[in-house]
Amino acid sequence: MDEKPIYEKWHIGDEYRKLIKGALVNHHRNDRFIESPMRMREVMHEFVANRSITEVANDAGVNETIVQKLINDGVAPYPDTRRVMKALKINATALPAECVTA
Repeated sequence: MDEKPIYEKWHIGDEYRKLIKGALVNHHRNDRFIESPMRMREVMHEFVANRSITEVANDAGVNETIVQKLINDGVAPYPDTRRVMKALKINATALPAECVTA
């Protein structure tokens, strides 16, 4: 039988991911598709460009080191990352396991 396994049938290709990513960025100005720590760093640099780290940390209710870790490494504990995203008004569409620590 030539039937492909279901996971091969429904595999999401890179072209499709690019289409989704493009649509999300254009959909709303604060929507961001974060698929890697590198992308997290880019998004953080973009949104923190005109604000101080202390200001962002105070708005989010987290330690300044958390904000600094997101800017430098793109990886931080999940609850704190979500608080920072909310404080910066970023709609993080995807937050993969590589971007969060326990």
